[in-house]
Amino acid sequence: MIKLENVSYSIENEKILKNINIEIKKGDYISIVGLNGSGKSQLALLLAGVISNYEGNYFYNNELVKSNYILGKKCGIVFQRPENQFVSSIVKNDIAFGLENLNISQQKMEGKINKILEKLNILKLKEKNVNNLSGGERQLVALASILIMDFDFYIFDEITSMLDEKYFKIVFSIIKKLKEEGKTIIYITHNLKEIRFAEKVFIMKDNTIIESLNKEQLTNDILKKYQLI
Repeated sequence: MIKLENVSYSIENEKILKNINIEIKKGDYISIVGLNGSGKSQLALLLAGVISNYEGNYFYNNELVKSNYILGKKCGIVFQRPENQFVSSIVKNDIAFGLENLNISQQKMEGKINKILEKLNILKLKEKNVNNLSGGERQLVALASILIMDFDFYIFDEITSMLDEKYFKIVFSIIKKLKEEGKTIIYITHNLKEIRFAEKVFIMKDNTIIESLNKEQLTNDILKKYQLI
């Protein structure tokens, strides 16, 4: 589904990503881990099509990506800081933004919005101003705005950092359901408990991937080696 060949990315002649070579199959659940500053979020942005001026090759479904437009239609990304992706101050309007571009009727749109809010247990927030929500509530609204679009693959960048245990369980039950539906999950985290959910783990250091491991290979010795525990 996704293949990067010798992909690098620089800002003002500083390498932010270096020689990334990975393959991700349809339906994979991948976790990307590493210390702060290792390049995880930059890799997420590149995979989502937010970054375009990179070196190397990006293949999606065996075709070379020549325009990031296609990735924008296939990938949904949720950031650690939800306010970075809000486009409206009212919850229901923010969630509706993507649907409005698909010419969906108002009645059907309303039903889809209610359904995703109920799934995340935040229907009570529908008419609220996002600026008046807690950090955890904002994160769930940002998640709802992406999940409602039914993308092929999802990137979650440390999305549970502001969630309490109740909402943590809700979010991971939804991610599990996405996996069961055959969606591809790319999950960035520092949380050891969350790493264990993945089938494969990419470990990043110094802006490149230094290890690609199956879940069974992710021992405490490996985690200690890279200061992940």
